[in-house]
This record gives sequence, structure tokens and C-alpha cells, in this order.
Amino acid sequence: MDLPQIAVTWQPRLLGLLRIATALLLLQHGTAKLLGFPHVAMFDTMPFLSLLSLAGFLELGGGILLLFAYGPARSLFFCPARWRSLIS
Repeated sequence: MDLPQIAVTWQPRLLGLLRIATALLLLQHGTAKLLGFPHVAMFDTMPFLSLLSLAGFLELGGGILLLFAYGPARSLFFCPARWRSLIS
């Protein structure tokens, strides 16, 4: 097999793996901010209605949508701007 054929064969698999890894990272950050799991000391005194909690809601929603492949382009709407470069 030559390199272009290998790239064509493995590209969809690797993109799917990257999508799943990014979704799990989004879920981890969202649950840390909203549910306190995994514990991050910085989020202990975070008020419920703050920009960080809004980012937590967006990360949690975007992670769920991205994990179940509900239109990765549509789920970019729910992700904070700092995560969009990883997904697109």
C-alpha cells in the first residue's frame, strides 16, 4: 500500500476517534464545573449564575451532542470559542 491509499483508508477512523476524544474532554470540563466531578478546587465557590457556569452548560451540551454525532457542525454552536478550533 502506498501512503495516499493509507491516508484515505484511515482518515475517517482517526477523525471519528478525535471527535470522541474531544467530546469526552468537553464532558469532563462541563461536569467539573456543574456537578463537581471530577473535583477541581477552583470551582468550589463558583456561583450558579456566572460566566463559568454558562461555559459549563455549553461544554456539557456540546460534549453530549458531539459524542452522539448529532451534526458536529451544529454542535459547534454549543461549544465555547476556545474549543471550536479542536473540533472543526
